Amino acid sequence: MFPYISDELHADAVALFVLGSGIRWGAIINPAMMIIGGTIQRIGNGGINVMIDMIISNLLPLREGGMFLGMTFIMSSIGTSLGSFIGSALVSTHSVAATD
Repeated sequence: MFPYISDELHADAVALFVLGSGIRWGAIINPAMMIIGGTIQRIGNGGINVMIDMIISNLLPLREGGMFLGMTFIMSSIGTSLGSFIGSALVSTHSVAATD
């Protein structure tokens, strides 16, 4: 029963992440859509993190699993915290918007 639940959860989490990304960055027409899209994207990201936790917990023994989960979530938090700074630096130096 659990493999079927995890398959459905994985597909739903990835679909929510992709939908939120599309709303947030592709179909944006006002700031409210960016906030709503970001919220949907973060819900999907939470589901993906749960799937990562389930996969590592099922593949590794408990003694080793915590170390791998810690490394995975440290990398995730570094990417989350530095991503906005790197993105804004790239946009400020290499803007593709036409400024007439």
